[in-house]
Amino acid sequence: MDKKKEFQNKLKLAFPILVLVLLFLILIFNLIHVKYLQEESLSTLEKKIILATKFSKILHEVQKERGMSVGYLSNSDQSFQNELRSQKKHTDLSISNLDEFLKISKISSIDYLKDTMSLLHKIRKTRSLVENLSISPTVASLYYTKINNSILDAILVITKISQSSPISNDANSYLNLLYYEENLGLERAVGTNILSNKEIKQETINLFNAYIVKQSVYKELYLKYASKHSKKLYFKRLQIDSMDTILEMREKILSADEESISKLEAYKWFKHMTILIDTLKDIDAHLSKNIIANIQDEYTKSKKSLFRYAFLGFMMFGVFILMIIMILRLHKNEKKLKNLLNTYVISSTTDLFGVITGVSQAFCNISGYTEAELIGQHHNMVRHPDIPKETFKRMWQTIENGEIWQGEIKNRTKDGGYYWVTAVISPLYDNGVKVGYSSVRQDITDGKRIEELNRSLEEKISVEVAKSRQKDQQMIQQSRLAQMGEMISMIAHQWRQPLTAISATSATINFKARVDDLEKNFVLEKTQKISEYSQHLSSTIDDFREFFKPDKEEKETTFDELLQSVLGIVETSLLQQNITLKQSLQYTKSFKSYPNELKQVILNLIKNSEDILIEKKIVNPYIKLETYQNKETIVFAISDNGGGVEQSIIEKIFNPYFSTKLKKDGTGLGLYMSKTIIEDHCHGKLKVHNTQDGATFSIILNLSET
Repeated sequence: MDKKKEFQNKLKLAFPILVLVLLFLILIFNLIHVKYLQEESLSTLEKKIILATKFSKILHEVQKERGMSVGYLSNSDQSFQNELRSQKKHTDLSISNLDEFLKISKISSIDYLKDTMSLLHKIRKTRSLVENLSISPTVASLYYTKINNSILDAILVITKISQSSPISNDANSYLNLLYYEENLGLERAVGTNILSNKEIKQETINLFNAYIVKQSVYKELYLKYASKHSKKLYFKRLQIDSMDTILEMREKILSADEESISKLEAYKWFKHMTILIDTLKDIDAHLSKNIIANIQDEYTKSKKSLFRYAFLGFMMFGVFILMIIMILRLHKNEKKLKNLLNTYVISSTTDLFGVITGVSQAFCNISGYTEAELIGQHHNMVRHPDIPKETFKRMWQTIENGEIWQGEIKNRTKDGGYYWVTAVISPLYDNGVKVGYSSVRQDITDGKRIEELNRSLEEKISVEVAKSRQKDQQMIQQSRLAQMGEMISMIAHQWRQPLTAISATSATINFKARVDDLEKNFVLEKTQKISEYSQHLSSTIDDFREFFKPDKEEKETTFDELLQSVLGIVETSLLQQNITLKQSLQYTKSFKSYPNELKQVILNLIKNSEDILIEKKIVNPYIKLETYQNKETIVFAISDNGGGVEQSIIEKIFNPYFSTKLKKDGTGLGLYMSKTIIEDHCHGKLKVHNTQDGATFSIILNLSET
């Protein structure tokens, strides 16, 4: 029974698909049929376009015959009469060609041509009247114009038989060009009449102007639909000398000035206008060829489409058969997916008041409640008291306004435990009416527990960082004290000579006083010496005090200033040890940094070099001080000939409490604190490398930081 029901369900699912397949096949068949008919219609279309070109040829010949007839009737000019006889033959030949084409082309449904053909075949009657001067120029012009209007109407019908954009555009441009030419022909006839009679009537001038205005309209329409190539050809061909003459004569005719018009020749006007119209005729001949080429292209495309649709029909039939098989399988998989969603996605639905109307198995699993225990109960039964009421108040305001609420919620389980979820709650609608709310949740309990662990770790890390900073401060203080001890030793060396001099001077004064041999000048000289020695001692104390005063802000300084301050303290000691100072100070510009911190580092590096030179008893010891710029950095380098740092320990010398001094009387903090000052405070780098003679320590500062 279950198998039968399952089969019925599959059949219900497959039936609409089979209907779609059938509809698709019908569609393909219709497309094939349409393409077949299109091939037939394109063949007929080609014949009709050729027919239009035949009519176009007659149109041009009738235009010329009309202009010559009007010229002849207006003043019986012999030149017009001779050309009129020749033109009649051209017109008759064009009509004869049209008759022959209609017989062999077998074009059906040509009722719209009957009136046009009738007018063409009656043209001889009008010609007879013209030859006998038995008809007015205006009436003759109207008859020929009637023929041309009928021809244009026929061509208009032909240009509406294709929906293809290239053919339609070319046909529209072709038709508007013919209307443009026809109005030029009418302008030629009226102008010829005016210039032949030399009789100025405002009514005739207005008619003349109207044809000019119409030309402008049809020219714009032609250019609107014409292809780029046709436009280019149009502007190129119209660069003729006759244009200037026509514009000049047209302006004088429009002025209605009898004197100006009397000087114009009707035959000259007719000739130049004919040149212009013949030029446009070349352009419409090009257009007709282009239309036929487009039709042939459409015919080729239609054939290709016919085969393509046939192939597509067979392919899609196979595809749809496969789709039926796939959809049936998907239907089966859909059930599995629903079971998976029910098992693993925490979801629920409620009515508008928050009463639970549906839950997934995953919701039951995480909350500890059964579906029966949840359905019909208010959703706040799983609310945890840790979540503020204000949170739920904002949630209800959001969803009652028809918006979606998202947030993290802590819920309570049946056994009193808890779990965290991210919830997305959205309104449920039935035919546009809100009927309840749907909630989808994701369990983030583990993530929340990790957050709690992270917070605990952050607190522990903060404590350890504080301890580390305190330790660093102690190390800094220890380093400062060690450096102060070294400086006191250096100050003691500097004080020894002045104190000895003061002692000797005071002993001399004492001796002179006892033997009663004191002279005023002698006393003044000696006391002046004692004063100078005392000032030197005071200056040394000031240097010492300034040296260890910490910089709170960056200041402008130079390498020269820093070095002079440091050498004021250490130079005496170096000279006593016979250590030569070599200086190559190439960078002399000022920069911003912390001068006292830099002095401490420079002093420490010079003292380290001094210690190693004394310790190793180097012959001809020297310390070299260099400053220079390297691209975007400035460098203060201190090198010596002390033999360098052993390669095995060169990576460790900046570690705290690591010392290379043989007597181990170093603190092991000098280089560590120097690196800390340069890299953490001054945002630079302190590096070391060995050279041929010894070690080089480089203080590298970024110009962008200074």
